[in-house]
Amino acid sequence: MAEIFEDVWTLVVEAAEAGPFEPDDPESRAAYPLPPLRATGRLEEREFQVVVLANEWVEARICPSLGGRLVSLALRGGGDPLAKPGPVRLQPGGARGLSLPVGLWFQAGASDRLAGLAPVDVSARETDGEATLVCFWLLPGEPLAVQVRWTLSDGDVWLSAESRVWNRSLEPAPCDPLWVLGDALQPRGGEHGTVLSGSRGALAVRTPGMPLAWVAADRSTLGRRFDGALTLPPRGVDRHGLRVAPLAAPAPLGLGPRGCVRLDDAGLLLQAFAPVSGTRVQLESEDGGTFQATMDLTGPLATRVPPESLPPGVVRVAWLDRDGLPIAQWPPASAPAVSPPGPPAPDPRSAEALRRGDLWLAEADPSFRPAARIRLARRSLAQEDRPAARENLLDALNWNAEDALAWWESAALERLSGNLDDRPQLENAHFLCPCDPLLRAEAFLSQPAQEGHGPNPLLKPFANDPESAAEAAERLIEAEQWESAAKFLDAALAWCDHGRLRLLLAWCLASRTRMAPEAARLLQEAREWGPPFPWRPSERRAVAEMLASPSFGPIVKTCVPGALLRELSGVVES
Repeated sequence: MAEIFEDVWTLVVEAAEAGPFEPDDPESRAAYPLPPLRATGRLEEREFQVVVLANEWVEARICPSLGGRLVSLALRGGGDPLAKPGPVRLQPGGARGLSLPVGLWFQAGASDRLAGLAPVDVSARETDGEATLVCFWLLPGEPLAVQVRWTLSDGDVWLSAESRVWNRSLEPAPCDPLWVLGDALQPRGGEHGTVLSGSRGALAVRTPGMPLAWVAADRSTLGRRFDGALTLPPRGVDRHGLRVAPLAAPAPLGLGPRGCVRLDDAGLLLQAFAPVSGTRVQLESEDGGTFQATMDLTGPLATRVPPESLPPGVVRVAWLDRDGLPIAQWPPASAPAVSPPGPPAPDPRSAEALRRGDLWLAEADPSFRPAARIRLARRSLAQEDRPAARENLLDALNWNAEDALAWWESAALERLSGNLDDRPQLENAHFLCPCDPLLRAEAFLSQPAQEGHGPNPLLKPFANDPESAAEAAERLIEAEQWESAAKFLDAALAWCDHGRLRLLLAWCLASRTRMAPEAARLLQEAREWGPPFPWRPSERRAVAEMLASPSFGPIVKTCVPGALLRELSGVVES
């Protein structure tokens, strides 16, 4: 039975600290949305909370505080190919200057600040026969959200991982999705998947869709689908899946459709990926003799036949199921190396049409049609034509049903219409992206107004997390829900008093209400600003518009980093 529970994982690791950061340096600000890290050389024993997905045969440990990486995948009672004996030293690399060479993790490119060194939001679920952990994070400085859904069923040894990268903006956005192994495992491809082998064991990796090209890098191993960054269309989603299983022996292995075989001086190893019975093992010796034996693997899924129990001179092994179909064979079949293809990119002419508001021209391009319909829906909503807004949102979802934000926007339209009882769109948004911070904001906005009860507990997860709160506010403003954005920001500040949130709230009040004195007070009392500093489109618009205002310009100049002020105002200060 697949189950999910928490455990503690101990690691002796080199400590890191935040290095110097110059917010007035535009290049530094672009390269490091957060301060860079530097190694201290000091070793510390650290305990990390891990989430364990387990069934009868395997245990997988995933660490949410280290980027949602898979830190252990082991056969029960067997070895762990991902284990790191002894102290672990940090290595140069990653968006913040250091990487931790442990486990398997996903990242969306060089700008992904996590690089396995920051916490992710998680959502765990245990259903009949399946345990699932969803890891979610935002990329500061980029309009991207990343989700990895880890799933273990009770029927086999395969751990499934589905990655999604969402472009949450209405502009094309580059990303470079890849899997990273913090160890230089040697890849060997074949017809039925890739074996990644190291000194402590091996992993079998399969991709139901487009195959990954596994490349040995400097002290790590990268799994790529494309030979460079791809560009996601507005509201585009990049989705891919892989399955990984621990193997009972290192390569070379004969990897088959339902198991693997290895023949060496220690005998014959047979490993099934799910319980099998009534199978036949056919052996061929070097003198042409053939032998056959029956084999059941319903408890432990791996067994080793010692060399003294084998006929002399065995050179070939065929392992067949009860219907004569292959499970695995030896020697392993060779396969040519997989070269990743070039990345796809949307048509720049359609991007320009969408940018300038020529929406029907942009709508003619299938990859831009969902975004064009979303903008048409907002145009209709601004004209108080809610039936047309609903129709355009429905059309956007018909073309891109994986856009969690479009499902939310459709539900928010019903909220604005006073309908809070029947909104199945929210269920779809939660299914696609259960950790999206906007869904928490929507839950708050859907509550009846409460006064005098202190900070709203629904928004407590935003405490010390200005990035998620700013993301929720950004999407509300982008959807022209200014009043909702102001209400959310006012409540979020009770948990996370950050300068960027004050900036957005002051902008909402100054531009959409007559509360300019309150807006000025909000900015004057701002203390914490970053990094990361204002980078989202709404944040930059807020800075630019308030900078041009005689009432707010002097206040903004005392709050926002000089490099951003010069960039937005066009003034070069001596």
